[in-house]
Amino acid sequence: MLQPTWWSAVCNIITGGRTAPISTSTAATVPLSATRTVAAPGSTHPAPDEAHRDRAGAEYLDIPAGGAIGAFQIMRTPVTNAMYHQAVVAGACPMPDRLGGQRLQDPEYADHPVVLVRRSAARAYASWVGGVLPSDAEWLRAAFGDDDRPYPWGHEPADDRRANVWFAQLERYGERPPPDDTTPVGWYPAGASPYGVLDLFGNVWEWIDATPAMARGGAYSTAATVLHRGLHVRPQPNDASPAIGFRVVRRSGP
Repeated sequence: MLQPTWWSAVCNIITGGRTAPISTSTAATVPLSATRTVAAPGSTHPAPDEAHRDRAGAEYLDIPAGGAIGAFQIMRTPVTNAMYHQAVVAGACPMPDRLGGQRLQDPEYADHPVVLVRRSAARAYASWVGGVLPSDAEWLRAAFGDDDRPYPWGHEPADDRRANVWFAQLERYGERPPPDDTTPVGWYPAGASPYGVLDLFGNVWEWIDATPAMARGGAYSTAATVLHRGLHVRPQPNDASPAIGFRVVRRSGP
C-alpha cells in the first residue's frame, strides 16, 4: 500500500533517507487494568498492598520527602478509562467530552489514559479516591528525584522503549504513520522515573494543581526533540483536550 506522501517526506527529513526498521520487540506491552497490576516482562515489581491502592484499584508509589516537599504517594500511571468510569458510575464525576466519553465505554481503551477531562473533573475524581492533583513541585520530584537528569529515566534521549512521543515512534513504525494516539498505560517500563513512576513523559499531558492552570509531561503528539524537564503548557482550566489526562497524589499531612 502506498504510504502518505507527507509521512514519507517526514521520514526522509528525520532519517536522512534511511528507512527505519519496524521494531516490535523493544517496547513492552504492559497493560494495567483498573483492578490489577501487570508487571513488565522480567520485572520484579512487587504486588502492592492495600495501603498502596485506592478505591478504583490504582497503584501508588511512595515518594520520600526532599527539600521543602513532604513525603507523599503518587499513582504509578495516569488514571485510565476503566478507573474513571467507576467514578462516573458512582456519580462522582461527569462523563468526559466527546471522544473521551466514547472511549470510556470501549473495552479496547480500558487501559488507556482518560482524556477530554476538565481540571474540575480531574479534581473531583482525585477527591473521590482520597487524593488531590499533584502540585508542580510534587510532580517534578516524582519525575526527576534528586539529580539533574533531563528525563525521568536518565540522560538518554526518548526512544520507542521509553515514551509514547511523536518522533520516537519512527523507530517502531518506520515509514508507516504513527498512531497519533494514546497507548495503554505502562507500555514503556524503560521510561520509569527514579521511584518507578511510569508515563511521566509522553502519552498524555497531566493536569497540575497550579495557578494559572498547568499541565506537564508532553503527549503522544509531542516531538521527542522538545522534551525537557521544564516542559509544560498553560491550558485554560475548562479546556478538555484529547491529549490531557491526569494522575493523583495522596499526602499524609496537610
